[in-house]
Amino acid sequence: MKLEKVIMTPANIISVVAIFLAITLSWLPALNTIAEEHIDTGLQRSLASFATARALNAAISAAQGTEAAFQPIGVGITLTPGQVLDPLNDLVETFSDLMLLASVAFGIHKILLAIGSEVVIASLVTCVALLWLALRLTKNTVPPILSNILLILLLVRFAIPVMVVTSDLLFDHFLADTYHGSQQELNDSSSDLPEVKPENPELTDQLPHKKQEKSLFDFPYGFELPKITMPENPVQSIKQEMTESVGHIIDVIVVFILHVLVIPMLALWVLYRSMHKLVETGRFSSSPPHSP
Repeated sequence: MKLEKVIMTPANIISVVAIFLAITLSWLPALNTIAEEHIDTGLQRSLASFATARALNAAISAAQGTEAAFQPIGVGITLTPGQVLDPLNDLVETFSDLMLLASVAFGIHKILLAIGSEVVIASLVTCVALLWLALRLTKNTVPPILSNILLILLLVRFAIPVMVVTSDLLFDHFLADTYHGSQQELNDSSSDLPEVKPENPELTDQLPHKKQEKSLFDFPYGFELPKITMPENPVQSIKQEMTESVGHIIDVIVVFILHVLVIPMLALWVLYRSMHKLVETGRFSSSPPHSP
């Protein structure tokens, strides 16, 4: 049986190093452990922000349902001052939904990481990669279908770890300060919001029990004009507190969009392009020398 001659070109040497590195990393459990720790950390952040959003939403919703009823001259009037909080409540609900989606995304990452770390995936990567490398070194060309299979297997094995680790590292360096500062402000706002009783307060005017000091507008025989007195309404306090928190809500939303969507997609694109360039048939190949 005639042995095939191994063609060692600079491009093939790079292929040998890259393939053996991919095979080695595919069997290392440390890669999965590091990625899982980053996923758990991100999930804790998203759940904390989701809990804060729900607390803000509960306070605003309670304030929205408040009504004020009073009778200035014997005619009943009912006001719903909480309706002014509708735009803020819509923003908080959107914030809550996005944090829930971010938590779901981290959960999906964890499931895909578990699938990619299965022994069968590492075994397939090893077998297909060695076959691809053998054809590359001996024939200097690889069937496109084999290159596509290897590319898919490499993405299944390494896409989630690379996306998660890259995203978390960039988060720590560029986004952590913004997130922690805004999250702390939102936590303070949720704890500072005034409590609103579920029942609607009925505000009625009553004549004073004892006569006040006389004024120019006092009527004879102790009769005074009724004064409309309303208890302190928490709606304005909530509106002011939440208006100041709008910027922090936007900051947290932007951080999670970058952390969960933009950065992972960019990392996946870079990984795909790098692996595609490695396994693409003919990209590094050159025609073998012709025998005289």
